[in-house]
Amino acid sequence: MKGEVVLKNNSAVLDTSIIITGVINKLLMNKKIKNLKSIIIPLCVISEIRNLANDKGKRKADGIKGFKEIENLLNICKDFGIDIKYDGRRPNPDEIKLARDGELDDLIIDVAENTSSTLLTCDRVQYLTAVARKIDSCLYSPKGDLIKKKFFYDYEDRIRNIAKELYGAFVGYENNLPIILMSEQTYKMGYSEGIYNKDGIRFKLTADEHIVEKIPTVLQYLPKPEAIKIAKENNLKFLGYKKGVPIFYNPNVEEKICILGGRGIFIKLTNKKSLENVKI
Repeated sequence: MKGEVVLKNNSAVLDTSIIITGVINKLLMNKKIKNLKSIIIPLCVISEIRNLANDKGKRKADGIKGFKEIENLLNICKDFGIDIKYDGRRPNPDEIKLARDGELDDLIIDVAENTSSTLLTCDRVQYLTAVARKIDSCLYSPKGDLIKKKFFYDYEDRIRNIAKELYGAFVGYENNLPIILMSEQTYKMGYSEGIYNKDGIRFKLTADEHIVEKIPTVLQYLPKPEAIKIAKENNLKFLGYKKGVPIFYNPNVEEKICILGGRGIFIKLTNKKSLENVKI
């Protein structure tokens, strides 16, 4: 099986093809999908598989296989700690009858859009339809090889935008959970320390300035010319960087972390004259 995918938002929506072929179970068993916490099966997919299982012709075998693959999927997800959810509306009889003509495709894509999830499919037309609607999507072969993938927004850029909106700074991950360091302005907006969900992204707000010492950091770099400009504007002296954090000297303050309002970047102020004495 070729190709790994790192999901940006922890959740994936399955279409009928990736279930019946057994590809989703192969991907999970071979750990080809990273950062996956939740799998969503649209109700219309269950309806389509049930319709196949009730067929009196050759398609009946596909329906029976589909339900067996779902049973296996439930067991795999239980073992791996992946949550299984069901979403979307049930199709009407006419939509089910026209499933082979793509009548259910939009219902499946609607679920991916409404849950901010990545669509996983073995159906090329389904993939192209999702991409046309700007839905993050992955196309697999019946053997489980990744053929194409399309992600429209960078996951960390989305987190940084949330951090800016909250006047905080995205600093890294703790157990795969994005961590945003709060500012005084964040508190004034009515937020407190805890776990939140915004724009389909789950994250943790913290006021612990020492968090950067405890977790692998993903800092937004502040270019040196901008750092020097900030120093001049605020009567500070730019000392340099330590672990990616810009350090500014101010003899009148104790060491502390400051967040540049609305920019999602944090800096450190210190009354030490050199980086050697600065802790971070």
